[in-house]
Amino acid sequence: MVAPWGMPYLWKLVTYEIGLDEVKPRVRCKSCTSLLPILIWLKKEFGDVEIHTSIIILDSVIDWQKQGCYKEGKDKERNQCHECFERFGDILTKAANASSYAELKQHVTDFTKSFVQCVADKIACSVDGEERKCSETLSNEVKNLQIVVAPAIGRPGGTWFFIGRIQDYEIAVLREMSSRGSALI
Repeated sequence: MVAPWGMPYLWKLVTYEIGLDEVKPRVRCKSCTSLLPILIWLKKEFGDVEIHTSIIILDSVIDWQKQGCYKEGKDKERNQCHECFERFGDILTKAANASSYAELKQHVTDFTKSFVQCVADKIACSVDGEERKCSETLSNEVKNLQIVVAPAIGRPGGTWFFIGRIQDYEIAVLREMSSRGSALI
C-alpha cells in the first residue's frame, strides 16, 4: 500500500467505517489518519498476509512551524495527530538544521516513524465489535513502514524554498521505492 501524506498537523479527527458487513462496519475507528484503519481492515480481510506499506512525505514538512500549523488557537479540536506531531517536532527542527540533504531525509524518516507509532499507541479501533489499540494489532506493520521522503516544490511554509519540477518528485519516489524492493504497479 502506498500512502501519500501532506501535513499531518493539519489533519482533523474523522470516524472511519470500513468493510460493511450487512449493516455494521467490520472496522470502526475515530482517527486523524486513514492509514491505520485501512491497515487494520486489510489485516482482518486477508489474515496474516504481510502488508508492505510506504508513506510518501514531502521534505517540506520541516517547515511546519511556518505553515500556520503552530499558531495558538488554530485548531479548535486537538487530536492524536496534533499531540504526536508536537511531541516529535524537535526531530523536524533537527532536520531543518541538517548539514546535508541525506541528513534532512534521515530526520524526516525518523520523525515519520515516531509519529506513526505515537498515533498507533493512542488510537483504538473496533474490529468486529472488539476494541483494540492499533499498535497491538499492527505492531509489525508499523515497525516495517517504508518512509519515502520526496522533494517539494516552491515555498510551502515561507522559510525554505524548494527548487524542482514535478518530474523530480516522480523520479525520486520511483527510484526510492524500487531500490527497496517495493512492488510498483
